[in-house]
Amino acid sequence: MSIHAVAVVPAYRPDEQIFSVIASLKDAGFSRIVAVDDGNGEACAGLFARLSADPAVTVCTHSVNQGKGRAVKTAFNLILKEFPGCAAVTVDCDGQLSAADARRAAELAEERPDALILGCRDLKHTPNVPAPNRFGNSTSRITIRLMTGIPYQDTQCGLRAYPPALMRRLVTLPGERFDFENNTLLAVCRERIPVVEFPIRVVYLPEGAYTTTFRRIRDSVIVYRNLLSFLSAPFFSFLGASLLALLIGAGVPSPLRCGLAFFGAGLFAAGLTGFFVPRRAAFLIGASLLASAQGAAAFGLASAGLNPALCWLVLLLPSLAALFWTYRRLGFGPRPKLTRR
Repeated sequence: MSIHAVAVVPAYRPDEQIFSVIASLKDAGFSRIVAVDDGNGEACAGLFARLSADPAVTVCTHSVNQGKGRAVKTAFNLILKEFPGCAAVTVDCDGQLSAADARRAAELAEERPDALILGCRDLKHTPNVPAPNRFGNSTSRITIRLMTGIPYQDTQCGLRAYPPALMRRLVTLPGERFDFENNTLLAVCRERIPVVEFPIRVVYLPEGAYTTTFRRIRDSVIVYRNLLSFLSAPFFSFLGASLLALLIGAGVPSPLRCGLAFFGAGLFAAGLTGFFVPRRAAFLIGASLLASAQGAAAFGLASAGLNPALCWLVLLLPSLAALFWTYRRLGFGPRPKLTRR
C-alpha cells in the first residue's frame, strides 16, 4: 500500500547500490522519492540520468558538493513546494538501512505530525560496526545529554522522519554537512519539539568492504564545534565572572566584601548569558537567585577564614553546574517529551 511520505536519499559518490535502495523503497510503498545529487559531477551523471527516468524519482542536483545537511534541506524545500503536507523520511544511499524501517518512520510521522521521528540502531549488538562509528555515536550521545538533558539512544542515524511543520523550521537551521543532524537535536531542545524514537535494523559490511564519505577528522571537528558552541555562552560568562569575583574580593580580607563580590559576579554572568537564551526573564530570575546563593556561600566560607581564591575553588564546580542547569532548564525551558516505541 502506498504511503503519503516522501523518501529522501542524499547521495555523494554513490554506486549501483542506490538502485537497490530505490527499488526497496518503492516495494515498501514509497511512490515519491527525492534523490539529491550532491555535486557528483560527470562521474555519476549516467547513474542519475537512469534514476531520473524513473517516474517515482525526482532528482535534485548540486553543481558542487555542499554536504549532507544542505542536501537534506534542498529536498525539504522541494517537498514543501511540490508535495505539500507530506513528511520527509531520510534514508542513506548505501543500503545499510531497511526500507521497512523507513516505512515505519513514515507511519509514525503520520501519527505524530508534531514530532521528530528518530530511527535508533543497537550498535552494541550489531556486527561489523566500525570502531570510529561506535565511539563517535557514544561520545555524541553523552555530549548531547549533558547539553540538553535528553537521553537519546542514537544521535547519528541517517533514518529520520520530518513532518512538514518541522521541515519549515529546519530549512534555515545552520549546518551544511553531518553537523546538521546534531544541530537538529539541539533545535529540538530549544523549541521543545517532541521526539519519537523507534528501534531499527542496520547492516554493516565486513571491515574493508565498507566505504564512507564521512571524513573522520574534519567532519568530527565540524560536528563537535557546533555542539560545543551551545555551551560557550555560560562557560565564558562564568570565566569572566570568576575573574571579576577574584579582583573585587582581593585586598583587605572581609567576608562581606567577598560575599558581595561573588554575588555581583553571579549577576554579571547571568546578564551575559541571558543574551543567548529564548526565555530570558525566567533565566534571569533563576540566575539571580543562584547569584544570591553564591554570594551567601562565599560570605560563609570567608567568615570561616578562607580567602577569595579558596572560596572560588570550593564553589567552582557547584556554581558551574548550577549555572549550566539554569541555562538549560530555565533559559530554554523544560526538555521536550521523548517517547520510545
